[in-house]
Amino acid sequence: MRGHAQSGSLFSRILIGTVLAGAAARAAAEIPVSFQIDLAGENRPISPLIFGSNSDELTAADGVTFRRSGGNRLTGYNWENNASHAGTDYQNSSDSFLGGGEVPGKAMTDFHDKAVAQGASTVMTLPAAGYVSKDKKGTVSEAETAPSARWAKVVFEKGKPFTAAPDVADGEVYTDEFVDFLVRKYGGAAAAGGVKHFEVDNEPGLWPSTHPRIHPAKPTCVELVARTTGISIAVKKVDPQALVFGGVFYGYGDFADLQGAPDWKAVNAGGKYGWYIDYFLDEMKKASDKAGKRLMDVLDIHWYPEAMGDHRINGADAITDKDRAARLQAPRSLWDSTYVESSWISKWATPKQPVTNPGDPAPGPVNLLPRILESIRKWNPGTRLAITEYNYGAADQISGGLAEADFLGVLAATGVYAANFWQLAEKPVFVASAFRLFRNYDGKGGSFGSMSAAAVPSDKENASVYASYNPAGDEVHIIAINKNATETVRGTFTVSSPVPLAQGKAFGFDKGGAALTEKAAIASVTGNVFAYSLPPLSAYHFTIKTTGALPAALRNPLAEGSSAVKPFLFPAFLPNGRSLPSPRRSRERTSPVPFFVP
Repeated sequence: MRGHAQSGSLFSRILIGTVLAGAAARAAAEIPVSFQIDLAGENRPISPLIFGSNSDELTAADGVTFRRSGGNRLTGYNWENNASHAGTDYQNSSDSFLGGGEVPGKAMTDFHDKAVAQGASTVMTLPAAGYVSKDKKGTVSEAETAPSARWAKVVFEKGKPFTAAPDVADGEVYTDEFVDFLVRKYGGAAAAGGVKHFEVDNEPGLWPSTHPRIHPAKPTCVELVARTTGISIAVKKVDPQALVFGGVFYGYGDFADLQGAPDWKAVNAGGKYGWYIDYFLDEMKKASDKAGKRLMDVLDIHWYPEAMGDHRINGADAITDKDRAARLQAPRSLWDSTYVESSWISKWATPKQPVTNPGDPAPGPVNLLPRILESIRKWNPGTRLAITEYNYGAADQISGGLAEADFLGVLAATGVYAANFWQLAEKPVFVASAFRLFRNYDGKGGSFGSMSAAAVPSDKENASVYASYNPAGDEVHIIAINKNATETVRGTFTVSSPVPLAQGKAFGFDKGGAALTEKAAIASVTGNVFAYSLPPLSAYHFTIKTTGALPAALRNPLAEGSSAVKPFLFPAFLPNGRSLPSPRRSRERTSPVPFFVP
C-alpha cells in the first residue's frame, strides 16, 4: 500500500507540474502592452479624404471617400476627344482605353458621376508635360515623338472666349477650358457635386522613362515650378475655390533632386535646400506671393515603400516570414525617428551619425512625414499634404491588411489631407478590411471619430494604437493592432478623459479571415482603465461610451496639416555628390488590373 501511495503522489506531482508548466508557457506567450490615450493631447481634425482609392475594387461599403483619376495614363489625356497615352506601360500606345468615345470630357465626367453617386469627392489630373494624344491610332513611334502630328499641344490659358464645344482641329488643348467645361456641368468646387480638386500631372521625374514620346528629356527644377504655377493660375481664374495638388512626386528620387534634374545643383548652389521638396515649396510660395493668392494648395507625393525583408515588401514575391515582418514594421518609417528599416533609402538618403567610411554609411531612420511637414512649415506654411498613391503589398493577406490599418491610423494622427490606395496585382481583400475598420466597422456605417487624440503603445514593435472622438459626442474610439505573428498582446488601456468611460464594444479582423466581426465586449472599465487581449495578427476597433457628452473642444486643436515635430534642417543626401539609386518600380502591367479605372 505504501508503494502505491508513493506512486500516486509522484503521479500527482508530475500532473501538477505539467499544469503549472503549461500555465507558465501560456503566460510567456502573452506580451504585456500598456496603451496610453489622452483625449486632450495633440488633437487634430481627421480629414475624411484619407480614405481614398485609385481603384473600383474598394467601394462605398468599405468607406471610400475620395477617388482619383490619375496615373500614367492621364499625362497624355486629351479631354476634347478622350484619347490617352499608355507610355511605356503599354507599347507607347495612344488609344481609347479610358472610354468616353468622342464626347468631350466624357471619360472624366463618367468617372466623376460614379464617384459622386457613391458619396465620394474626386481629384482630376491636368496634363502638364506639354502634349496630349491627338488620336487613338495605337503605337507612337520614336520618329513621332512630340511635337508631331500625333500630338496636340497643351496650353494652360486659352486667352480667348471658351466655347461650348472645343475645337478638335486647332492642334491645341486648353487647360482652363477643360476646368470651365466641368464648372458649367457641375458648378464650381463650392457646389455639392462640383470637382473640388485638380492635380498637376503625375510623377514628373519619371516622364522620360514612362512617357518618352511626350517628354523624352529630364524635366528641370525650374520647369516643374513654371508648369505648376501656370496650371494653378489657370485653374484659379476659372474656379477660385478649387484646390490644386502639386508635385505628385513618385518617391524619394523626386523628393531628393527631381530624379537627377540637370539644374538641381545650380538652383541649390549654396546648399540652401536640403532636398528638392524644399526648393519646390519655396518657389511655389514665391509664385503665390507674386500672384497675390495661394496657387498650390496641396503637396502631393506617392509612397511605395522600399523596405526589404527577403524581397521588397510590395513585390508579388514578398511572401516570406521576413517579408511579412518587414511589412508590418514599415509604417513606422512614416513617423518613428528611432526606427531604421532595411532599404536603400535608409542607407543612402537619410540623416546619419558621422560616417567613418563614406562608401558604406550606417543606415538612418526615414521618418518621412515629420520631415515633409517640417519642410512645409519652413518653406510654405499652410500647404496641405496628400499621398495619392501608395501600397504596402500583400493586399490579400493579413500582413497587408494590418499595414494598411497602421498606415491609415498614422495619417489620421498626423493631419494628412488626402490619400489614395493604388491596387497592384493582388485583390485588396484585407486592405478593404482595414478601410472598414475605420469607416464601417459594424456594417452599419460606424466610423472612427472626427478628431484625433494622442495614443501611445509601450511596445512599438508589437503594437500600434490610434484614438479619436467626435466633439460633443459620447463615445471614444480606439483602434489597436497586434503585429506579432504568434503571441497575444495583453493590453492595458488607460484613457485620460474629462468624462468617465462606461461600457464598450469591440469589432475587428485577424489572421483567421478578412471579415469584420463583433468580438467579446470590454468586461469592465474602472477609473477609465480597462484590460483587453488582442490575438496574434489582429486589429480591433473599440467603441466606448462615456457617461456624458464630451466637450465640444477639449483644447485648441492643432491646425490641419500642422506638425508637432521639432524643427531640423534636412542634411545633404549623399556623400561625394553621388546620385540616388534608380527606382525599383513594382507597378508594371502584370495583371488585367488597368492603370486607371474610370
